[in-house]
Amino acid sequence: MPFEIRETRLVSGFVVLEPVGRLESKTSPELDRKVVALLAAGERRFVVDLGATEYVSSAGLRVLLMLAKKVSGGAGRLALCGLNPQVREVFEIAGLGALFQIRETRDDALAAAESARVERSRSVSVTAPKAAPSAPAEDPSLARVLAALGPVGPVHEAAAADADLIARAAALLGAH
Repeated sequence: MPFEIRETRLVSGFVVLEPVGRLESKTSPELDRKVVALLAAGERRFVVDLGATEYVSSAGLRVLLMLAKKVSGGAGRLALCGLNPQVREVFEIAGLGALFQIRETRDDALAAAESARVERSRSVSVTAPKAAPSAPAEDPSLARVLAALGPVGPVHEAAAADADLIARAAALLGAH
C-alpha cells in the first residue's frame, strides 16, 4: 500500500492529518515535510488520526514528538486518535502514551484537544522559555525520550535502527 497523508481543515481551526500506510523511516520524511510546512504557515491546532496507519516506527514517533514540542503552550493543541493495537503498543513500549492526548475517535480527539492545551502536567516543552519565569519546568521524561530518539527536526534515514531507539527510550523512561 503506498503511503499518503490526507489533510482536512476544519472550521474549528484544526488541521486533521491522516497518515495512510506505514509511518517508518522511508515515509516519515513526507509527514515531517507536511508538518513543517503547516507550522510555518502558522497552524497550531492538530489532530493526527492514525486509524489508517498500519505501523509507526521510531522515525514516525520522532515526527509526532517534534509536532508536540512545536505546538506546546499558548494556543497550540494536539491530539491523536484511531491507534490500532500494534500502533498503541509502540506508544506504550516507548512510554509516550502519557505525553499525548490519545482518544479512540476523531470526535473525541477534537473535543480533548479543544479543552486542554498540549502544555499539561507533563509538558512537551523541552526547555522553558527564558523570558517567562512562570512557564512550566522541563519534563525530564520527555527530555530523555528525545535524547534517545535523536534530534527533533527533519527525519533522516540515517537514524539508528527503530527497535534500538524504542528500547533505549523505554529504558530511559524506566530509569526514573
